[in-house]
Amino acid sequence: MFRSIKTKFMMIVFGILASVIVLQLACNYVLVEPYYTWKRSYLIERAYEELQKETGNREKMVEIMNDYEDAYNIQFMLANKRMVCIYNSRQQNFRNGRNYYRVRANFSFRRNFSRFSRKPETVIVSNDGEKNQAKISLFGILQSKNQTYYVVIRSNIKSIKENMNETSQLVTVFSGVALVLGVILAYIFGKKVSEPIIEMNEVTCHVAKMDFSKTVTETKKQDELGSLARNINEMARQIEKNLIQLQEENLYREKIETARKEFISNVSHELKTPLAILSGYAEMLQVAGDTIDKSYYYEVILDEAKKMTDLVNELLRSVRIEEELYHVEMKKLDYSMLVKQQGEKMKKILEQKKLKVTIKVEDGIFVYGNEEYLMMILNNYLSNAMSHTKENGEVRLLLERVSGEKVKLSVYNEGENIPEEKIEKIWDSFYQVEESHTRTEERKRVGLGLYIVSSIARVHQGTYGVRNCEDGVEFYFCMETV
Repeated sequence: MFRSIKTKFMMIVFGILASVIVLQLACNYVLVEPYYTWKRSYLIERAYEELQKETGNREKMVEIMNDYEDAYNIQFMLANKRMVCIYNSRQQNFRNGRNYYRVRANFSFRRNFSRFSRKPETVIVSNDGEKNQAKISLFGILQSKNQTYYVVIRSNIKSIKENMNETSQLVTVFSGVALVLGVILAYIFGKKVSEPIIEMNEVTCHVAKMDFSKTVTETKKQDELGSLARNINEMARQIEKNLIQLQEENLYREKIETARKEFISNVSHELKTPLAILSGYAEMLQVAGDTIDKSYYYEVILDEAKKMTDLVNELLRSVRIEEELYHVEMKKLDYSMLVKQQGEKMKKILEQKKLKVTIKVEDGIFVYGNEEYLMMILNNYLSNAMSHTKENGEVRLLLERVSGEKVKLSVYNEGENIPEEKIEKIWDSFYQVEESHTRTEERKRVGLGLYIVSSIARVHQGTYGVRNCEDGVEFYFCMETV
């Protein structure tokens, strides 16, 4: 429970609030009384200074004393130079000269004569009357050209303590309320802040286990949490993307390794037959001498040598194409125009083979690619169709837009279907559908055409494939338009 970030956050906030409140209460009980005492002493001294400025102006002096009495509950007692009390806060009177009656003050000016000073300071004294309460008092002498007054200004410390206690109680109540509200707000805020962090922790745990099914809920907030949520999702997407690419690369490498082994096996087989024929016929020429028709054997040897030369040239061409594909130059092309032009050229060749040719090209299709290699795909498809279509059979070339922003090039040829278990293998080098490796006229082709198509398609980030139709086979190639 205490490991939860929400709980830790609440405990930290509660600790801070409690510490601040305790410190505040301690300062209140320790420092408030000295502060109030200093404040009241300051007010008494300020009142004395104002009275000193207005000495001789009785009306102004009475006004000043009344203001302080009403505002701060400060008491004033004033005596003339004969030590006769002429003003007492309780009686609100001010007489001098011949007094018809005397103001009675609970204070003896004569007995405290030694305390009066022209530069007085506040002191705390205890009175014998009124339950011996301590008071903050100032004993001063006010003097002008014609008048001399003895003034006593004092304030009861009891009232200060009462004000202090009331304030302390109020502060204590407010502090308790603030603490409760602080805890509630800390819980709400802690829950709000911790929820996305908890969610991020859960998502990162799934990512660590290579599970990318969960994502962090993103908000429109531009604070650190919002930015962190977006970064975690982006990180997860990149890791997933890189992992998929790595898996694809591993599968591709395994496929390449398998293809390499098959390639070596196929090349060995393709070269084995003509080499055996060459060796056999050469031995026969050597043994037979002049008893046989040597011209026939020479023709066979030359024919097999030519086949080996064609095979080597096709191998070299395949290697050259694969190397060049890594540095191929891409640009924007009018794919409709290129397919239409190349289709018309190939149509004449196909028609010479007594095949029915149909070309249907949608106009206005542009792609980003290499003209030479895109046409190589078309030529290989058409050449493959020509090789597998019987006389008077049909060949259809189609270029059209499909779903999204993709274009599809397809070549259909009327003929036998490809066995489903062999559809994936026809894209491998040297692979031919016929199981037999008998060298007939129908099998003069080396078997690298579709392998080259697959390499070109991958470089153009396109998809390729073949599907069996009712009366034939359709090869296709799809890529993005621009």
